[in-house]
Amino acid sequence: MLDHHEGWGSPPMFFGFAADADGELAIAAGPLHDDEAEESGIHPVHFRAAQLKKARLPLWGFGLLFEGFCEEFSPEEIASGEVRRTMLAGHFHERPTADEMCNAVIYDARGNEWAALIYRYLPDRGVSELFTPADTITRPPLGMAGFLWSAALLLDPANRARVFAIVAADEDEN
Repeated sequence: MLDHHEGWGSPPMFFGFAADADGELAIAAGPLHDDEAEESGIHPVHFRAAQLKKARLPLWGFGLLFEGFCEEFSPEEIASGEVRRTMLAGHFHERPTADEMCNAVIYDARGNEWAALIYRYLPDRGVSELFTPADTITRPPLGMAGFLWSAALLLDPANRARVFAIVAADEDEN
């Protein structure tokens, strides 16, 4: 997905991943934001997910390519407290330690996370790849990734109670 990044300042891209019974993979991609998404009244990630679900593709996950900050992908214990409040308030760009990154994140319907990150000012470091198994995610991820996580989990109706319980518990803590 990182190869779809057209340069710094590029708008976020939304991806849907589907596979048929024969294992053929299909990927649908497009801009996250447009007039239709803005007029929908719901978060653009959930709007795009709903559009793909209506297409009746055998979806197994969603992905997002966006620019953000390294700390959005910190372990939960680091992303709590001050860092979490700063993220939720939208002030990450003001932090002296805010490392700008291009982020490609995929969540499947079980809640597993795959991320590939590249630093804006240190591209020579190459791509960092991360995998977080679903059973270690006890709070919704921060920022846009949190919307993507919930949309992917909701691909499986059996996950609805789990998603609502995790989100409710997180809201109770804030």
